[in-house]
Amino acid sequence: MGTSATGSTHSCDRCGAMVTDRDLQQGLAVRIGNDLVCPVCVEGLPGDAQLKINQLRAMRGMDSTTYRVVDKQRPQVNFFTFSTSSNILRHRHELRDSGEYNPPLLPDRQRTVSHRAEAKEAAAEAIQRTQRERLLRWWPVAAVAGALLLGILVFSLGSPESSEESPAEQAARVAAAAEERLREELQEEDPLSAWPRARAAFAADDPLVVELVAEVRQSLTQQLDEAEQALDSYALSRAQTALNQSEIPPHEPRFAGLRERRDTLQQRLTALQAPRPEPIAEQPAPQDPVPEDPVPEDPAVAQQPEPQPNDEDSTAANTDKAEDEVEPSPADQPSAADEPPLDIAELTAFRNPLAFMLLASGSSDAWDEQTGTNYRLRLDAPSGVLSRELTLPEGRWRIWLLGHNSNPEAAVYGRFGSTTVDRQAAHHPTQYRWFPLDGELALEKESTLRLSLTFDAPDEAKWYLKDIMISDARVEAEEDIQQLAQGNPPAAAWTPIPRPEDLTPDRPPQPQQHHFDRSAEEGDF
Repeated sequence: MGTSATGSTHSCDRCGAMVTDRDLQQGLAVRIGNDLVCPVCVEGLPGDAQLKINQLRAMRGMDSTTYRVVDKQRPQVNFFTFSTSSNILRHRHELRDSGEYNPPLLPDRQRTVSHRAEAKEAAAEAIQRTQRERLLRWWPVAAVAGALLLGILVFSLGSPESSEESPAEQAARVAAAAEERLREELQEEDPLSAWPRARAAFAADDPLVVELVAEVRQSLTQQLDEAEQALDSYALSRAQTALNQSEIPPHEPRFAGLRERRDTLQQRLTALQAPRPEPIAEQPAPQDPVPEDPVPEDPAVAQQPEPQPNDEDSTAANTDKAEDEVEPSPADQPSAADEPPLDIAELTAFRNPLAFMLLASGSSDAWDEQTGTNYRLRLDAPSGVLSRELTLPEGRWRIWLLGHNSNPEAAVYGRFGSTTVDRQAAHHPTQYRWFPLDGELALEKESTLRLSLTFDAPDEAKWYLKDIMISDARVEAEEDIQQLAQGNPPAAAWTPIPRPEDLTPDRPPQPQQHHFDRSAEEGDF
C-alpha cells in the first residue's frame, strides 16, 4: 500500500489494480463484503449488482447511472429510475444539445427475491447481535441492583420491627379515624355546641379543629350581620336575640376580631335601650325677702306715732293679707300630661336633592351624578365636599340625610352656619335610609347661612346619597322623619348660583366720542 497526492492507495481484490481513497469517496470503487472492487471491475459486475451499487450512490448524492424503464402498457412514454439533481441537469443539457437522451435499460432483477431473503437474515442477525451486546454491556449493573435488592429484602425480613405497620399505613389509619371523628362532631346542627368537646379532645392545629373554626366563624359572622342589620333598622329585640345567640368561645385568639365586633354591637344596643333623660325643669329665680320693719331714713319721721287703725280698716287689711298669702294649688298648675301630644304632620321641614348642592361645591370630579326622575350622588373618592347657601326662617332645626354606606367607619361632618354637625359610624349597608346629623341650629329670625358637609369613605367604601331634609329639631325618630317625607315637604330656598357672565367685572364707563365731518353742512347733526 502506497501514498500519493490523492491519499492512501489500495489494490483491487479481483484484478490487483490501484484503488485510491478518492475513488471510494466518489463511489467509483466499492466494497462488496470484505472485497475491494475497482471501478473497472464494477463495470463488469452483473446488472443486478450494478443496480444496487447505483441505488447506493444515488442515496448518498454521488454520481450514479440513470436507467430507462420500459412500460409495456404505455410504450410511447419514457420512464426513468432514481437519479440525482446533477444527473437531471446533465440530462436536460443533453436533450437541449442533441435532442435525445437514451440511458441504459433497467437490468433484469431476477435475484430480487433471494436478496430479500438475505436481507431478512442479515436484519435478524443484526438484531440478535444488538441484544446480545446490550446484555453484555448492562449485566454488571443488573447484577449489582439484584444483590442490593436481595440484601434489603433479607434485612427487612430479619428486622424485629417488621411486624409493625409502616408509616404510610399508620398515616392512612390516623386519617380515617380523624375523618370518622369529624363526621361525628359535625353531626351537630350548631357548630358552637360541638366546639367545647372538639377543643378539649384535639390539639389547636388538628385538622378537625381547623375545619370547625371555619364553621364557627361563618356561623358567628352570619349572626353578627343579622344583629347589625337589626340595629340599623332600630329593631332592638331582634338585635338582642341575635347577640344572645352569638356567644363567642372564650380564650380563643382566632375569634378576637369577632369578639370585638360583638362588644361594639352590644354597646350600640345598650345605648339605644337606655332611657332618655328627662329635661330639667327651670327653677324660678329666688326673690329677695322684704323686711317687716324697714328702718326709715328720716329719724324725725320715725319718732312720729303711727295712727291706730279702726276695726273696719283692720278687717279689710286682714282680708287682703289672707288673699295675698293664698298659694295656687297643684291642681291649678299646668302639667306635662295636660299638654297636647306632638303632631308630626304640623311640624315644618324642607326637603331638597343633595345634587343641587353639587352645583356650588366645586368638587364635581369626586362625585358621580345621576339625574332623571330621582337625583342621586355617588362618591367615587376617599373624601368629598358638598356646600351651598340657603335661607331658613326662625326656629330650631336639625339636618337629616337620605343615603347609605357599607363601611361602619364612614362619617360625615361639617358646619351649618356657626353650628358643627357630624355623624360618626353612619352604617347603612344595603338601602337608602334617613339618618340625622348631631347638632341643632337655633335661629331667632330668618337668616341666610352656608351649609358645608364633608363625606369620608375609608377603604374604598362608596357613599350613596339622595336627599337632605332640614326639619324641626323636635323630630328625633326615623319613623317621624319618614312621615314628614311622605307629606312632600317644600324645598328650602337655595341661594342662586351666579352665572359666568355675572362674575365678569363691570367695565368702567368710556367717554363718548363723536367724529364730525368738516364737509357736512350745518344742521345735519
